[in-house]
Amino acid sequence: MKQKKVKVAAIKGSQNEFVYYMLNVKISLLKDLFVLEHYRGIDDVEKDGMQRIRLESEINKFAKQISTGFCPVPIWVNDREKSLNINSVPISRRHKEVLEITLNPKTTRFYIPDGGLRTLGFIKALQEYDVENNLKDFDVPICMTRLSKSIERRGFIDTNTNAKKIKRNHTAAILYQLAVVDGENSLRNQKEVNEAIAFGVTKRLNTFRKSPLFDMMRCPPLRKYYTPTEIKQDLDRKYLRAISEASFISYLAEDVLKPEFHRRYFSDCETILEKSEKLVGYLINYWQELRIITKELWETPRLYAFFDAVGIRALIILFAFIMEQINTTYNKPTRKYFSQELSQIPLLRKRKYWRSVQAVKFHPDFKKKLSSKNWENHRDFKGDNLINVSGKKNGTVIGEKMIEQLRIANEKTITRFKKAAK
Repeated sequence: MKQKKVKVAAIKGSQNEFVYYMLNVKISLLKDLFVLEHYRGIDDVEKDGMQRIRLESEINKFAKQISTGFCPVPIWVNDREKSLNINSVPISRRHKEVLEITLNPKTTRFYIPDGGLRTLGFIKALQEYDVENNLKDFDVPICMTRLSKSIERRGFIDTNTNAKKIKRNHTAAILYQLAVVDGENSLRNQKEVNEAIAFGVTKRLNTFRKSPLFDMMRCPPLRKYYTPTEIKQDLDRKYLRAISEASFISYLAEDVLKPEFHRRYFSDCETILEKSEKLVGYLINYWQELRIITKELWETPRLYAFFDAVGIRALIILFAFIMEQINTTYNKPTRKYFSQELSQIPLLRKRKYWRSVQAVKFHPDFKKKLSSKNWENHRDFKGDNLINVSGKKNGTVIGEKMIEQLRIANEKTITRFKKAAK
């Protein structure tokens, strides 16, 4: 049952023309006033969530601490819908900055850009750790603003980037939301534009049913690896989500979306959505041909570094190289063009080359804890490459190997044409 209206004193302040109010709210009111919008990855971005999903252990740890301690750090809440009644007449003539605010649990909605863990911890402490009923009058410090959703998003990025760093895919999702709602001019620099485009592309590739990467992106809380037993019980086939959303977004922004790419391929695009859709078309053509050439790997993607950060880095570097080499006067990045280029790279056809070192976790002998050398000599892995999946450097090396193979093949083709012309 929701509580009745409560009137509290608030101190009004401002920073660079942004107005805020400092007030205290009883812990028993928290659950009726606050809305926590979590970011749950690419599948759920339409809900505009920003807060990181917290582990139950983190919430419990804070709740236990607060049940006998204190936390004077304010929670930043935003009265986005301006649901509060703020009395503009000061409580005291001497203190004009002290106002009265009416909190109505039936209508008040506080969205939380910063302090989600503390909010959940306070509520948990009241519900499960308040044995002696001491917390009902516990004051929770609040810093309340009345900003638009766009400014709230920007504040979330600025606050969390300078504190505990939020993951790149999380930032990219919010930048994409900003760009779609307020336009590309709401982004501060080219790096933010690239991350917004990369997120839009990744989201579309993961949600478009005709995409070769449909439903393959993984974002926490989905785990990276599953045991054979878990795979059998996994009706939603989450174990097939082998590609890290964060890696895909990061490498796309860094390795593909360079100034020259913008000039060549986005000159006729005005919005983030147009640029994203255009790049999605090119990547669908590329990945469809990759899927045909490497079809054996797609049956059990978790066993191969092809789908891990190291493989994604290599394949995106290769895509960037092919797009750079296209003479747009004579060729377009069609499926036929990608097929011609990719078919000249022998490394793509070597299934054993792409075996991930993590593949041993799925093997029945895994509990025997064999050393890496013994795994390489194991009958089921003999001749396999067993790639170390830890990202950037290894991915660059593999990408450069494939580019070199493509260069050599193209040079041979040019030489044959020249001889035939003579």
